[in-house]
Amino acid sequence: MNPRPPLTQHEKERIYRGKQAGRKLTDLAQEIGCSREWWRVGRKHGEVGLRAGRAHRGKTGALSQFDPELVAEAMQLKKAHPGWGADRVRVELAQLESLTGLALPSRSRLAALFKERCPEFLASHQPRRPDPPRPLPASGVQEVWQVDSQENIRLQDGTIATVCSVRDLVGAAMIASQAFAVQTPRHWRKLTWTEIREVLRQGFGEWRTLPEAVLTDNELVQAGNPQDRFPARLTLW
Repeated sequence: MNPRPPLTQHEKERIYRGKQAGRKLTDLAQEIGCSREWWRVGRKHGEVGLRAGRAHRGKTGALSQFDPELVAEAMQLKKAHPGWGADRVRVELAQLESLTGLALPSRSRLAALFKERCPEFLASHQPRRPDPPRPLPASGVQEVWQVDSQENIRLQDGTIATVCSVRDLVGAAMIASQAFAVQTPRHWRKLTWTEIREVLRQGFGEWRTLPEAVLTDNELVQAGNPQDRFPARLTLW
């Protein structure tokens, strides 16, 4: 049996428009006598993609579907700081005002980008460093404040919020608390270190005091990567 000749442009658009109108792919494919695989192109690129041809449907490779400026910034950060992993680079990308509103790739996709584009900058495996000594427990009020965040709070209007709170570790008094809208076009984001700093500053001002220490969790944006040679920005501040 001779194979069916390739779909003509008219046939592609006819099936595409039929699917957009609510018809079943199976029925449309039977009418024309073709496979349904072409629909992947139409679903991803629309009629423009059907007319463009394979060479004009975009590049392939890691992060090919992300904004070129974001990819360029990720590569620049990695080359400037070879010791940074994908997690750290992602945190830094989230701080850049020039990328505000752009979807960020996952850690695994960033790692794939670095492996593909600059394998010479990938850090070799190093033995885990010993954990730093734990701070002495607080013995009185206003000695140690604890920062904590309640994430992914779904509000009735569809907004996603994170509440950052600071409380006294001994007295259990609520020092400061602030809610942040963290919804993004695709999901939700972590708080930035500057937002956490804003809540701490609120506590400093209202209580007119500074604690001897601030206790945070181990998230990268707060504590930094344990393998880094330098403290995180929030720690330095």
